[in-house]
Amino acid sequence: MQITTALNLSQLADSMGSAATRDDAAVMLELLIAGGVTDTNEIGEGEWLDLCERAVEGAARNAELSGESLVGQRVEAGAGDDHDTGTVERVMRSGAVFVSWDSGVKTPADVASLRRL
Repeated sequence: MQITTALNLSQLADSMGSAATRDDAAVMLELLIAGGVTDTNEIGEGEWLDLCERAVEGAARNAELSGESLVGQRVEAGAGDDHDTGTVERVMRSGAVFVSWDSGVKTPADVASLRRL
């Protein structure tokens, strides 16, 4: 399956398995794009299953937070030299967020990787 930002999420969910939801597929799409995958035929079965598991976990985490407004919240992520703090600017359709980091960059971030301050 070719991976583009215009991919039909229902199709992607179907390819993930009968229990997968559109929310799971939205997270999967972000994982695939972030990983530079342009075609699902490029990855092996083990990696696909790992991505499916990560997508379902990410969607579940997003659902836990869906009732809360993350916009404006102070968060931190990473460790050691990769640690940064920042403020959530907006929530993306998939549940990931854009964070304005104190280091001066703005990046999308998986909600599951963030810790509130």
